[in-house]
Amino acid sequence: MGGKLQKTADTYYVIYSVKFLLSLLLVYSLIETYNKVMPFQLSDDFIKYVFCSNMEAKVLFQDSMETLMKSENSDFMVFKVIEGKVKNLSGYDEWSEVIEIDETTFKKLHLNLCQKVGRIVRSGFKDRH
Repeated sequence: MGGKLQKTADTYYVIYSVKFLLSLLLVYSLIETYNKVMPFQLSDDFIKYVFCSNMEAKVLFQDSMETLMKSENSDFMVFKVIEGKVKNLSGYDEWSEVIEIDETTFKKLHLNLCQKVGRIVRSGFKDRH
């Protein structure tokens, strides 16, 4: 019964299919090992969002974010601080009040500030022309 393996198309198909499956299993096991050994998780300190302002804007913000957003006050700035590095954030150290905020608040306040400054710039542009 132990005859020679005949080289047919089916034999090559089976050999290559087995090689392919073994390659897939190897890749899968490498990925699983990597995920167990080297998971990439941002620490809580990696990215922080901060609201910086003068006292008037801080009082409005502490009343509620909506109160600040509905007001004409634009004496605030929001910053995304990565790894605690604030030295490259222009103007960060000029504010008297600093409050840590979440990402959603950061996005809302950033948009609101852009809209307020945009209105100021547009009105100044219209006055010149």
